[in-house]
Amino acid sequence: MSRRRPGRPLRDLMEDPRWRVVPLAARGLWAELSVLADRQPELRSAAADGGIGLEALSAHLGALPCEVLGAASHLAHHGAVRMLPSQTIILEAY
Repeated sequence: MSRRRPGRPLRDLMEDPRWRVVPLAARGLWAELSVLADRQPELRSAAADGGIGLEALSAHLGALPCEVLGAASHLAHHGAVRMLPSQTIILEAY
């Protein structure tokens, strides 16, 4: 049985060249989405029930929806997430 080293997925994420060009809030959101997607693989799914809604993610993070939307917009611009018109966020990378 293989053992996963703690923090390995986040180290992989930080090696992505896009990591350096997104603002700090977007980095935090990207890391949180990556951790969540390990527990909820549907966050990476483009199926009708895939992704996570803006309101649900904001509540999970304890942040205002406008703050999450701003960070998610940066990630969408760099191709790390996809934003659907229904304000659903789908993780594209990692």
